[in-house]
Amino acid sequence: MSRPAVGVGAIIFRYAEDEHELEILLIRRGKPPGMDGWTVPGGAVELGETLAEAVKRETDEEVMVSIDVGPLVEAVNIIGRCEQGVEYHFVVLDYLCWYRHGEARAATDAAAARWVRVSELGGVNLVGQTRAVIDSALALIRNGTYRPPFRAAAAGPFARASAESAT
Repeated sequence: MSRPAVGVGAIIFRYAEDEHELEILLIRRGKPPGMDGWTVPGGAVELGETLAEAVKRETDEEVMVSIDVGPLVEAVNIIGRCEQGVEYHFVVLDYLCWYRHGEARAATDAAAARWVRVSELGGVNLVGQTRAVIDSALALIRNGTYRPPFRAAAAGPFARASAESAT
């Protein structure tokens, strides 16, 4: 690899069934880097594809769900080094996304897929910078920069966090 490869990640949220908190869709990596760890769905951008198109395609291919693509959350460098120098270098642009429909199932690079309540992320073996990127996405929701579709019960803690940050 002589140049970094460009990839995208989809930080996909939905309301939990009881509508009291958010869930995030995670995949367990089936290939290196980060094999067997949990992260957000994503992959390489194809030639001629926009970033939003890549996020939607990768999500459909990897977990078979439909999403709305929101704002860019972060750009992350994933660099693997070896004795000979750099083995791989990915620049991944992670986007906040909202779940629309479909049953999440692992496909292509994903060994497994599951919805996890945000409050339970501490018990998940997250790969690399995944937790920091998720926290940045949650901050966009909590401070009102990104507004998910309204649900009265689920909006409570996020509405309070937005109101507190405004004062």
